[in-house]
Amino acid sequence: MSLDPTPDQITMRRPDDWHVHLRDGAMLPAVLPCTAAQFARIRPVPERMEQIGMPLLIHGGATDPEVDIFDREAVFVEGTLTSLLVGEERR
Repeated sequence: MSLDPTPDQITMRRPDDWHVHLRDGAMLPAVLPCTAAQFARIRPVPERMEQIGMPLLIHGGATDPEVDIFDREAVFVEGTLTSLLVGEERR
């Protein structure tokens, strides 16, 4: 039996879904069985995080090779994250 080192396709029989919105209320029983049938494991994403006071916790780092490894988080916060937040405030 030989294995092709460069397959043309990959079959994922029961993949994981690490970003599932299960919905609240009456939609939950409609969405959950379909999700369980398709995926082996899930990571639910809470709905209405702001309304329940749940903070959004993220971690990021600049990927520019010119940025020193010890400065990557600060550069990300000061550049990328700040520009995203400023753009959000304009909406």
